Amino acid sequence: SAAERGKDTFRQSCAVCHGERGNGKGQAASALEPRPTDLTTLVKRSGSFPAAHVEATIKGTDPVLAHGTPGMLVWGALFLADANGNQAEADARIGDLVRFIESIQVK
Repeated sequence: SAAERGKDTFRQSCAVCHGERGNGKGQAASALEPRPTDLTTLVKRSGSFPAAHVEATIKGTDPVLAHGTPGMLVWGALFLADANGNQAEADARIGDLVRFIESIQVK
């Protein structure tokens, strides 16, 4: 499933900062300022899952909270490089990651 594929990407790319469970408590979290977001409470904080915002943040296209400012990597560019420039493949990987993050929301 998309969420399962996204889980693999999350573990490889996101868990070191956001934690294995997505709660913002990864191994590197204490060294980062600002601290990584607790990705399990996005629905609780905004009322619904902000899929477009999450996708834009991962891609680095969100002008307010783009990965890269402050302190976060622009994963969209890295995924695109991993896909040898295949935008559709990179976008699919990001989509899977968004589905996984959606699947870990606290009730």
